[in-house]
Amino acid sequence: MDISSRKENTGAIKNNSTEISTTSKVAPEVLTQNFVPEKANVKLPKLTINHFYGDNSQWLTFWNTFETAIHKNEYLDKITKFNYLRTYLKGSALNSIDGLSITPENYDAAIEILISRFGKKNILINTHMNNLFRIPPLKNARDPVLFRIFFDQVQSEIRSLKSLGINSETYGNILTPMLIKLLPPNLIFEFNKLTGDSEYDLDQLLQFLIERLNATERSQIMTHSEIHSASKTNKCSLREQPPPRRFTYPVSSNKKEKNVFTAAELLTVEKKDKTLSCIFCEEYKRDNRRLLTGEIKQITENLVAIHTRLGWTLMGESGENTRRCETLLSLHVSDLDISELWRLDTIGKNDNITVYQHNRVVFGISSSPFLLGATIEFHLKNAPDHYKETAHTLLESFYVDNLVCSVNSKEKLDKLIVESQEILEEGKFELRGWEHNNLDPQTENTVPTERRSVPVLGLKWDLDQDLLSVDIKVHESKNEILTKRKILSLVHKIFDPIGFTCPVTLIPKIMLQECWTLRVKWDSELPASIWQKFQKWKDQLHRLKAIAVPRCMIEDPETSQNLSLHVFCDDSKAAYATCIFLRSENENSASCQLVQARSRVAPLKSISIPRLELLACTIGARLARTVKEDLKLPSLPVFYWSDSTNALYWIKKSENWAVFVSNRVKEIRNLSNPDDWYYVPGSKNPADLPSRGCSVDVLAKSKWWEGPDWLRGPPKDWPIKEIYPDFEIVNAEKRKKVTSATNSETNKFKFFNDVSSFGKIVRIMAYVLRFCNNLKKNRIDPKKEN
Repeated sequence: MDISSRKENTGAIKNNSTEISTTSKVAPEVLTQNFVPEKANVKLPKLTINHFYGDNSQWLTFWNTFETAIHKNEYLDKITKFNYLRTYLKGSALNSIDGLSITPENYDAAIEILISRFGKKNILINTHMNNLFRIPPLKNARDPVLFRIFFDQVQSEIRSLKSLGINSETYGNILTPMLIKLLPPNLIFEFNKLTGDSEYDLDQLLQFLIERLNATERSQIMTHSEIHSASKTNKCSLREQPPPRRFTYPVSSNKKEKNVFTAAELLTVEKKDKTLSCIFCEEYKRDNRRLLTGEIKQITENLVAIHTRLGWTLMGESGENTRRCETLLSLHVSDLDISELWRLDTIGKNDNITVYQHNRVVFGISSSPFLLGATIEFHLKNAPDHYKETAHTLLESFYVDNLVCSVNSKEKLDKLIVESQEILEEGKFELRGWEHNNLDPQTENTVPTERRSVPVLGLKWDLDQDLLSVDIKVHESKNEILTKRKILSLVHKIFDPIGFTCPVTLIPKIMLQECWTLRVKWDSELPASIWQKFQKWKDQLHRLKAIAVPRCMIEDPETSQNLSLHVFCDDSKAAYATCIFLRSENENSASCQLVQARSRVAPLKSISIPRLELLACTIGARLARTVKEDLKLPSLPVFYWSDSTNALYWIKKSENWAVFVSNRVKEIRNLSNPDDWYYVPGSKNPADLPSRGCSVDVLAKSKWWEGPDWLRGPPKDWPIKEIYPDFEIVNAEKRKKVTSATNSETNKFKFFNDVSSFGKIVRIMAYVLRFCNNLKKNRIDPKKEN
């Protein structure tokens, strides 16, 4: 047991002891005088009654103790019994008798209320049966501690059922198979071998479990050296004193004992033949294989999970980087001497000290990516002036240690390679593994081209055709139980920052939302209807690799002109989406290409279709701003398209809308110009597909990432129409005004209506005037006037 666990248990014991001592002050004389003989020579501990909070499973224990000690105590009157009863009740149990005054009659009424609410036989039976169903399975029968906990829980609930008059013959045929499912496979095999073809018997199962448990405990005592009696002196030192700063360990090649600091020496052991002892119990004969429980799970093809006594351990091959990238960060000279103070604890009394100055930051730790990025940024910002253009390109195109950028010509490519290598050579960085598309024979000698498909930021880049596709790795496993967690895991394996596969990835997201509505737990098996739909979607997933989109959004950057962004928004009952296309015009034609797309599932709370359309317009305006910033084209004209006349009317008209509409319209108008929003028929809206979702085959046939056909035509042929909204729906979102008129009548002397006679009114007024006169500084004395 570790130190923290023992401290927590100690604290728990102290808290329980405090509670017991507090409880024992309630009725110490009552609980002792009836059960301790007068001539007893041994002072027995005082009996206490645990509090009852309203848990039906604890009712029998509480009532048996209370009934014996207080309820049937002839020396106590009913008022005293009632006081004790209220003292031992807490929570819902106490609330059930609130309002009853402490009288002899109400004590009997309180007992009847408690018995009728918590002591009904059917309720208690159901409670204990449910407790049996909720017992966690026994995963390892070779662990006597877990085995004992499991058996005690089962035995406790069965005893409670027997005390309620329920025999094993009544429920044994139902309960026995359920308990067998909680056992590990080896125990199930042994029990079936023992019973043969005979019917299951609960008493026989319990007898089988107690025999196996006793055998396991005896084996544990005989084979494990860490179980000692209380009288032995070979104890773990941590059980009685704080952890030592030093410990003594034996070395097989050296009989001398060495006194060292624990953490420092464990990290600096050089010889492999040294045998270190446990710093807790000073033993070194324990085999580390005893930590294994034997349970193994195959996570992926190269990753295995092994269960140990300390928890689950992941094992597999680690990746290897063939070329190392070193970061050299020097420590300031003035800090070298101070850094020696950090290592004082590593110096032993009898050690020969050799001093080394540590002036480099270790590479390969968690902060290494940040250190690498900061180092590259430092060299790029301090590049010579004639390399500023290339340095600026590198500064915006580095992702950790990968450079991803685009140039328009072969000459610019050669310049980028040469200048970038010269810039980073100052920091001893070697740029290698250059990959690009469409090389002519003159540059093949300088740039390797043996790999024609390379990974780029999670995508696959086909160098020959200059296409991008998703890289999907789906692990197939037979007889795998489909859960909500596994659906979410598989969806996130599809990395698509562009969004050209979002119509396909939307389908499992809708299934996940359906699981939420059905209140399916994360690791519970999904219903058959959802399982069939997901399996059909998963069977087509491997064909998603064949779908590829062009990397370059403009066919000819040198001759392209009249660039414009076109943002399309649409929704359905299940989701809403937006997609952005870049349109460019050449001399004889126009082309468009998908820039980015996003789709979201509709909220769980029911929402109207016009409001969903407005949400689609909102994410469209947000995404358009992000795309303009990333493309470094702030003045690029943007056209916003939607097939919802109601949403377009809300955006274009600045009126006092309701809160939901007003907040979205305000954000849209801040991100875009209301005059740039246009209507497009739903059949010609390319955002219809990502808002509804589709299969892989439908996505491959549609080629929706190429944009609608009408967008490649001249602007005069675009389907721009007037907006005719449904004014009943539109006006329903206007903020309602409530006008109220009130007419109040002022009456200075309201108390006149409450006085019965004129004489009484005169006397009241006289008292008031006299009181006001007494408050004045220069008050009039009526006696002097008279």
